[in-house]
Amino acid sequence: MRLNVRLAGLPAKLLLLAVSLVAALTAADALVRATDLGFRALRNPANADTIVESSEFRTRVRTNALGFREPRLPGPKPPGTRRIVVVGDSFTQGYGVEEDEAYPRQLERLLGDIEVINLGVPGSCPRDYAANLEEVGRAYEPDLVLVGVMANDVNDVLYLRERGARLLPSLLHLEQDRLADARPPWKRLPSRLWPDLYALASRAIRGPGGGSASAARGPEYGRPRPPSRLPPERWKEVLDALAARYDNVDDVERRLATLPPERLARIRTVLTAGRESGEQEHAMSELMALLEPRHYIDLLQLPPAYDEAWKETTRLLARIATTARQSGAETMVAYIPAAQEVTRARLERLARQGFEVDYGSLTHAVLIDRLEKFGAETGIPVVDLRGPLRAHADELLYFPRDSHWTPRAHRLAAEAIADAIARHLRS
Repeated sequence: MRLNVRLAGLPAKLLLLAVSLVAALTAADALVRATDLGFRALRNPANADTIVESSEFRTRVRTNALGFREPRLPGPKPPGTRRIVVVGDSFTQGYGVEEDEAYPRQLERLLGDIEVINLGVPGSCPRDYAANLEEVGRAYEPDLVLVGVMANDVNDVLYLRERGARLLPSLLHLEQDRLADARPPWKRLPSRLWPDLYALASRAIRGPGGGSASAARGPEYGRPRPPSRLPPERWKEVLDALAARYDNVDDVERRLATLPPERLARIRTVLTAGRESGEQEHAMSELMALLEPRHYIDLLQLPPAYDEAWKETTRLLARIATTARQSGAETMVAYIPAAQEVTRARLERLARQGFEVDYGSLTHAVLIDRLEKFGAETGIPVVDLRGPLRAHADELLYFPRDSHWTPRAHRLAAEAIADAIARHLRS
């Protein structure tokens, strides 16, 4: 009789154990996400030597043993040497131009007696800048830390926190991989329920160097992504999954119904294809316009939905300044304007792709106003590069399709930053 009673209570105990385990794993996943325990700064593959090619440029990208486009590795400075460490994204790294044409290297030539270390990484955002400075940059013993703040940085912080990816291509690839995953449900379930904890555990099992910087990564050199193997007829599943991530399913459905047939055909193709090729760049922009037509307005004008991301961005910039100060260095910010802040042609191109545009961005943006206010409050100099670039807006400063800087824009930026550094040293 006692045995039967014990057995009768066993299912309830097993259920309680299962519920407790699920609750514990859910709490652990939330802790990993809240504390950034599972965050790894974005970097390129180490010791890569790759040709990066598009319809507008062909460049050679070589990275060092730590994954940066910088020939020098960290180490003590020789006596009398002064160093600037630059952190930033693809504009800082020099995406689309040769290594010696990127603004950090041109800045080094202009300054003459100061080494300039380039720690820019394509697809990165302020969370990466802070981590890369702490993990690598401070070992260079900098005298100045220069932060290349891009117009989309606050937007990237928002995306990474709320959507799990820095950029739309990364988000698209995550959904493609999820829908193409043919593993049994019991194998897929842990990564769906506890994504942050699952990623952390996977990296721990693989060990150091056993995986990429993040599932939500930007352009990587030397690591082509395999096709997702999704058949073309599943395009709507991918679109619905993306719309759910953007929390605007109904709006996407309404816009979808009014798309011109040729635009819809391009979007359908990119939704089920692998990593985008040069021919798909235009379609990726059209997909973004379908999902978030105000994207390029909001990342500059920072509506209320961006408030928390802005606060986090300023905390990250303050953290960078603290790290620099602890290393005996000062901090300076260079504001890198997007093409739509400098050239009318870029705004017209965005409008043709389906975006809402604001021609006022050619003269004013809330983002730079807030950044300059932050700089004044914290004593961090901010170099606004809009003026030097707008003064030469009739020249080819941005690749028309890609929208990264040409060598000429890098030169203008380096000259403006060199002038600002010279004025700061005199003050």
